[in-house]
Amino acid sequence: MYRLFVVAAVSGLLATGSSAQPRIRVVQYRDIDLVSTAGQKQLTHRLQRAVDYVCRMPSPASPLTGSEDQDCRAEVMAHARSKMQAAVELAQARAASEIAAR
Repeated sequence: MYRLFVVAAVSGLLATGSSAQPRIRVVQYRDIDLVSTAGQKQLTHRLQRAVDYVCRMPSPASPLTGSEDQDCRAEVMAHARSKMQAAVELAQARAASEIAAR
C-alpha cells in the first residue's frame, strides 16, 4: 500500500481564458508514526510545505493575488487534512488490532 498524498492545485484558477496547469507535490508518510502526536505534527508540517508549493503560482500569465493565494491554501489544505484524518484513523485502527491480536 502506498503511503502518500498527492497535493495539487491548478494555477490560474480565476484567470479567464488561460490553460490551467496543475502543480503537484507528493507527500509521503511511510516513515511517520501517525498514531503519535509527534508523527501527526510532522505530517501536518509536510502537508503545509506542499500546500505552500502548489499555491505559490504567480507568473506573468496568471498571477495570484493575496486573496486568491489564501483561498487556494485554504481549499487545498482542507482537502489534504481530510486525507490525513483518514490515514490517522487507519493507523490507529491497525495499531489497535495489532494490540488485540497479542
